[in-house]
Amino acid sequence: MGACHDAGRAGDGACLGDSDCAAGLCRVSEGAVPADLAPLDLSCGAAATGAGEGEACAIGSDCARGLCVVAGTCRVPCGRDADCTGDGRCAHVFARTGVTALQPAFACIPRFTLPADVVATREGIVELAAGDAETDVLLPGLGPNGLAIVSPECDVTALGVYLRTRDEPTTVLFDVHRSGDPALEPPLNPIAAAARPLTALLPNGSLSVLSEAGYSLRVRSGGGGPAEVVTLERAARGTTLDLDLYYVGGRGLRPEGVRGPAGLAPSVDALESILAVAAIALGEVRQHDVVGGLLGRHSVIERAPNGAYDELSELFALTAGAPSPSVSVFLVRSIDGAIGFSGGVPGPAGITGSDGSGIAIGLDLLPTLSALDTVLAHEVGHYLGLFHTTEPAGLVLEPLSDTPACSRDRDADGNGILTAEECAGAGADNLMFWATSGEALSEQQMDVLGRSFLLR
Repeated sequence: MGACHDAGRAGDGACLGDSDCAAGLCRVSEGAVPADLAPLDLSCGAAATGAGEGEACAIGSDCARGLCVVAGTCRVPCGRDADCTGDGRCAHVFARTGVTALQPAFACIPRFTLPADVVATREGIVELAAGDAETDVLLPGLGPNGLAIVSPECDVTALGVYLRTRDEPTTVLFDVHRSGDPALEPPLNPIAAAARPLTALLPNGSLSVLSEAGYSLRVRSGGGGPAEVVTLERAARGTTLDLDLYYVGGRGLRPEGVRGPAGLAPSVDALESILAVAAIALGEVRQHDVVGGLLGRHSVIERAPNGAYDELSELFALTAGAPSPSVSVFLVRSIDGAIGFSGGVPGPAGITGSDGSGIAIGLDLLPTLSALDTVLAHEVGHYLGLFHTTEPAGLVLEPLSDTPACSRDRDADGNGILTAEECAGAGADNLMFWATSGEALSEQQMDVLGRSFLLR
């Protein structure tokens, strides 16, 4: 989408994209001096010797046009979507121009970065109502494995309030107004209602209902405006998950080794062992250092008065231009009100550079770095599609019939919060228990993980 990102106009002798150049190509100006957080200096000229669009890079001088994004690929400058070839879009990025310099720019990135066998269909643009009004987004029947993604423009949050089949009679799969009522059954197909972009995995468990007639997803957006609706479908399962690690000040860690520095690599190995139970291999692990002003600005994540994590949205946008489908992990110092945070359940598979394109973990909040083992796997589980088996108050949200649930009658001290001790023998050892105290996975949880659209 990106229509609300205004790249401005190129001045005399400058450019935003190739269409601004009467001769040559738009590229980083020769001799430009790195200046952290200053807009990237672009001008028309000949491409240099270096890597082409989409190829790997560590710094701008590795690229023919001098533009290397934080996610580690060379990109082409742009001022509008029309500057991008194929199915590319013009996105706000940060270019790595020096050891301690990241500079904002606009560059072409793929609309979707997905495994070759995933079919992405752009269902169209819907106009979301503003204020308290709600909009029904109609989705097709997605077969045995589908994902719907609703991406509003202009940083508008889309709240998913209601999901039903379009059959007669209809089946209600999710109702945000009823999902917290302990007297009612849990939703058949829960969604992470306030994620941005909004995602809905269909089905996301054995209790959901497949519908050839399709589905209706009711959305409230507040700000209103256009939203792009995309559906993903896939017949086969993937087997390998790639990982991108972004270092943002957590415990002072920096990129090192094949799977991170000595204190971090064991947690990556632990993730590999947990995924192996679900027949998922850990593939490439890429590492990226966030430096300069962005490091200072985002190492401690604070929550806005409205409850939003705007700083995380800015961090997750650094995934723009990632070279392959992956889970992007941002290792910050702390997060206000949380140890870990996932950009969606599941995350917006295939879309990089969005407000929800990653997970974040506050490393300095952990008692020891070894405690990262289950926290990392837990957040990756969310991003691939798993909900908590049991929430703190004992309300079961996930739709899987074979995962153990801890009921409210185990709240021995009556404080309204179920601890791992109170839920011993009733799911406390499950990886997706809200307090993250174990590594166990049920067969149906493994099935959800294996159907992720990020696996190649």
